Amino acid sequence: LIQEHVPAKCSKQTILEQLDTLLDQVAMQNPSTDSQKEILTLKEYQKYLVESCLQPQQNEMWLRQRIRPLWLSILSQTKVFESYSEKVDQLLDLLKQSFHSPLNQEFIDKIRIIPNDLKRKWIDLAYREVNRANNGMISDYIEFLESVDLELPRKRTCLKNFGYLKVLVELIPEIEEKLNHRLEELKNSGS
Repeated sequence: LIQEHVPAKCSKQTILEQLDTLLDQVAMQNPSTDSQKEILTLKEYQKYLVESCLQPQQNEMWLRQRIRPLWLSILSQTKVFESYSEKVDQLLDLLKQSFHSPLNQEFIDKIRIIPNDLKRKWIDLAYREVNRANNGMISDYIEFLESVDLELPRKRTCLKNFGYLKVLVELIPEIEEKLNHRLEELKNSGS
C-alpha cells in the first residue's frame, strides 16, 4: 500500500533486498574466505529483519548490534571495490531512515486513499507496544480491521486470529487465579 502511494520512498524490504544482492556478489567474489560463515549469518539477520514487524527502535538496535557490525567485518575481510563499501554504507543509512518513514507526517500525508483519522488509528495500532498491562486492546485491533474499508492482505484471517487471541487473553487471568489458588492449597497441605 505504501509503495503504491509513495513509490519514491524505499521500503525496508527493498533496501534489504539490495543489501542481500550486494552480499551475494561479495560472496561470489570471495568464495574461499573465512567470512563465509559471517555472510550466512548476515543473510539470516537480514531475512529476519525483512520478515519481522519490530518497533522502529528495535529495528535500529537490530541494525546497530547485528547487521552493521557484520557488514563491517565482512567488508574488512574480503576484497571488494571501494564502491561496494560506499553503497553498503548508503543502504544501511537508508535502512535506518526507513524504520521511521511510517511515522513521518509528510510521508503519511501522501497516502490519500485512507482518511486521516483512520491513518492515525492505524499508526497507533501498528506501533503500539502490546504487553500484559494493555492486552485488552486486542479489541481495538479487531474494531479497526472491521472498520477498514480496504482490501488488506489476509484481513479475514487476521480478524479470526484476533478473535481467538482475545478469548485466550481473557481466560489467562482466570486460569492464573485458579492455578495460584491451587498452588497455595498444595503449599498449605504440605505444612
